[in-house]
Amino acid sequence: MTARGVRYVRRGANASPAAAILRAVASKRARRLMFTAIVLSFAALYAHQQHHIAIGHSPLDAGSARAADRSRQHATISYWIDGDTAGVKLAGRSRPVRVRLLGAGAPETQHLTQCGGAAATAYARRQAPAGTRVTITTEPSSGDVVDVYHRTIAYIDGPRGDVGAALIRAGLATVYRFHQRRFARLPRYTANQAAARAARRGSWRSCPDFGSRR
Repeated sequence: MTARGVRYVRRGANASPAAAILRAVASKRARRLMFTAIVLSFAALYAHQQHHIAIGHSPLDAGSARAADRSRQHATISYWIDGDTAGVKLAGRSRPVRVRLLGAGAPETQHLTQCGGAAATAYARRQAPAGTRVTITTEPSSGDVVDVYHRTIAYIDGPRGDVGAALIRAGLATVYRFHQRRFARLPRYTANQAAARAARRGSWRSCPDFGSRR
């Protein structure tokens, strides 16, 4: 082997420990970067949740540690967006909280107009007009308390009773089970729907596709 060949061999032997050190340093740095990314992700999620709490889009029981399975709060109806979504005013909140009826689905009126939507909205407004004192009840054991639109999912009970049940009984809403959700009032809602359908009340008579949209 020539002297030049010996120099190449020695360089190769000396390079191995250095490469190992570089790999170790790179691995340590990668772990630090991953840890930092995880911390930042949790911080961003926390900030996002606090933002929605501040603007009134949080669950009704976000500010209190409630042990009860169902969380109830008194509220006042501010407005109805459509037959199954209302804005309600809670004590200590500057803005109304949007509430989506749990277990009842009415035809759309906002992004698209569906047959029966206007009738369902008008009926909900008669059942619980603006200014009506109501009870908002969530049911965490049966599923989510807040949907993807940041609406609280809850029953609304007013002086005339359960608004969702009344809409279904009048044939203006149907039983709505997101991801086949099983909730406490499901048997009552199902019976109300069967009776309304059999009697062809409300939109069961006037809307050919009612009951097949969800």
